[in-house]
Order: sequence, then C-alpha cells, then structure tokens
Amino acid sequence: MSIDTYAPGNVVVVRDEEWLIRSVDESSDGPVLNTQGLSELVLGQDAVFYPSLDVGIKLNDPRDVVIRPDDSPKYRQSRLWVESTMRKTAVPPVTTS
Repeated sequence: MSIDTYAPGNVVVVRDEEWLIRSVDESSDGPVLNTQGLSELVLGQDAVFYPSLDVGIKLNDPRDVVIRPDDSPKYRQSRLWVESTMRKTAVPPVTTS
C-alpha cells in the first residue's frame, strides 16, 4: 500500500489491536504510520508502524461500522459515556461566563 492509502484519522488494526493514525510520513521503505492506541490494551499509547515490515495491517472501512441504538433506561449508557468523556478533558468543551 502507498502513502496515499493511509490518512490521518483512519483506524487500522495492527497485531490484533486498533490504532488511530495521527500522521503519515514517507521514508525510503514506504509510509510510516504514527498512531495512538484505541483498544483497551493499548489505549492512549503511541506507536510507529512500517507497513513494509508489519504486513498484517488492516485498514478499517468506516462503511462497515454498525450503529447501535442505546436501549438502556433513559439513555444511561450514552449519558455515562458523554460524562466520562467530558471529565477526561482538561478544559470543558463549552465555557459560559
């Protein structure tokens, strides 16, 4: 695969873990993927992958995503996810004065 195949924001599966591509650089051996872990085991960890060496890189297709409705009472799961996401950020997403 060429450098044009990978783009920042794409999700790839490498060594059975999901990674978010943060940037793509070119080297003499081909593209270099600078990534951040998304799976539970590698969450938040940075890694660099060379597709010329890691031949098992699978690019996730966003069209294959299945959207599930939140069927928990009063959308509890969604509200918990939003709240935990907001608490992880250093600055609140919306500030009112």
